[in-house]
Amino acid sequence: NQLQAETRSLMLGHGYHTHIAVFGNSKLFPDASRSDLWVESISEEIATNTQSIKGCKLYTKLSIQILYASNGTFSKPDSSIRGFKYKMYYSYFDDSCIGFVCDFQDTVHVQFFLTTSVDFIDVSQAPLVKQRIAPGTT
Repeated sequence: NQLQAETRSLMLGHGYHTHIAVFGNSKLFPDASRSDLWVESISEEIATNTQSIKGCKLYTKLSIQILYASNGTFSKPDSSIRGFKYKMYYSYFDDSCIGFVCDFQDTVHVQFFLTTSVDFIDVSQAPLVKQRIAPGTT
């Protein structure tokens, strides 16, 4: 359990953030506690090896997806965060010998890699173009 906690701590620091500010300067607003200035984060855990569910569950990859969109006028667009998702990937490792003396008085070493990634995904939509009908045309 200590190894599991340490790998999770390495990737997440102090843990998941439950809410993310929509704008980078949300604290500058007079009422920063307004719910429309914050978006709730989503978290998901995904198994990477499903053939064995025995052993020690270790988090090996963290993927953060940030959905953003441009708002405002063409001359001065402002980006805002629309969604935020943590995806934690884990695998099961055989822990029958981890931390114990095994056959031939050797300690078994399990090597694994920790991976993190951050993806910024633009979900902006094309502006609606409204044209007036010229007078005298139908």
